[in-house]
Amino acid sequence: MWYYAIIAGCSAAFSAILAKLAFTDTSEVILFCIYIFGYIICNIFMWYMHTIAMRELSSSLKAVAINTATNFILTGVFGHIFFAEVHSVQWWFGISLIFCGAMTVIQSQEEKEKEG
Repeated sequence: MWYYAIIAGCSAAFSAILAKLAFTDTSEVILFCIYIFGYIICNIFMWYMHTIAMRELSSSLKAVAINTATNFILTGVFGHIFFAEVHSVQWWFGISLIFCGAMTVIQSQEEKEKEG
């Protein structure tokens, strides 16, 4: 059931890309509207998947940790792919710390479940 949280994180990351596209120097109103509509749809879908993940996983904290880690990592990767953003080693180190923290939270929740 953890895959619902990953899908939610992917949707949130894609939503961030659409928002960035909407507010670039685009003079086309139709493109702005399409990007904003996509942004709204992606956010609705993200919350839908996140809600399912919180219901299906044994702990809502797991859903939040997986969703957040997926969102942050993919936002950086998508920024590099779509906008040629260059991230420093310090940025990647920070993302790896976020990922490790999320995995620590998940692991501690699983240990609590085994004990109790």
